[in-house]
Amino acid sequence: MFVNSLHLGLTLVLYDGDAFQESPTRFWDLVDRFGISSIYIWSSVVEYMDIHGWTPTSKHSLKNLRQMFPMGSPAKPKCFDFLAEKVKPGLFFSSVYGSTEVFGLIAALNSNMPVYRGEIQSYSLGMDIRILNEKGKPVIGQKGEVVLANPYPALPVSLLNDTNKEKVFEIYLEKHSGYWNIGDEAWQNPITKGFIVFGRSDETMNPKGARYSCGDIYFALEGFPGLMDSVCASQYNSQLDERVVLFVKMIPGHKFTPEVADAIKKTINHNLTHEHVPDIILEAPDIPYNLTGKKLNGLVKKLINKRPVTNASIVVNPSCMGFYETVDLGEF
Repeated sequence: MFVNSLHLGLTLVLYDGDAFQESPTRFWDLVDRFGISSIYIWSSVVEYMDIHGWTPTSKHSLKNLRQMFPMGSPAKPKCFDFLAEKVKPGLFFSSVYGSTEVFGLIAALNSNMPVYRGEIQSYSLGMDIRILNEKGKPVIGQKGEVVLANPYPALPVSLLNDTNKEKVFEIYLEKHSGYWNIGDEAWQNPITKGFIVFGRSDETMNPKGARYSCGDIYFALEGFPGLMDSVCASQYNSQLDERVVLFVKMIPGHKFTPEVADAIKKTINHNLTHEHVPDIILEAPDIPYNLTGKKLNGLVKKLINKRPVTNASIVVNPSCMGFYETVDLGEF
């Protein structure tokens, strides 16, 4: 998706691996060393920078750095705070939103528009994006499912071994007639027209009739003291009753205790409602992510419900899967 940059005469710097393994300032050292001006970076990496205090030091000039764009997963408001307050005065930043199927950005930056905390600024050129409610009607100011209303050259016409194009129709076209279903849940601000992407729409939860997404829980817990990361998923019993399980990963040096679990429940209740409070909260050694930096809520859901996993190769930290496969959640 960055090939077009080469046609503009730009130089690409690609980094593979842990940018902080050698030192906490390794990332910023590279920015100075190569004179990097624009950075596309995983939102999860920005979160880790904030948690660990991996900020530029007085020895870093960052003189060429003009803009940074968190991507790969929804950028939380604290990502915006970190980029605005801890990196460089006057730095332009904005969250961007892409899709593998589109092979590019669905929504992106706009240097002519203001940046609002936690929001993606505008749709990409040529993208006719809608947010549909449960009835398939376009909405603003309500959560809904992201769809594309116009054709786009990069959209796939078939999938591997999909000779009759049945899979393409089932996955992308069947649910909302006349739209290409991207499969994410989002909300558009009726005032700023910016929008927030919460995560995959097929990973919503509906315990006791209260429908909400994993992203609601993550946003409610943003900034919770000592919490590094979390993942939540629904568990089902033989009667298909549903309950929500929240797994948390603590910052080194912070212990997970019953008091912490109670504080998490109170925080969710305060920021959302009592219906959003998970039934079970447990500590996990790690949270699974895929190769593009997205949290694998669906994988955790399959593992705790003892369902087969067919795409384990996309997990960048597969060693944590054993925990979710064997964790004892008890009967309900």
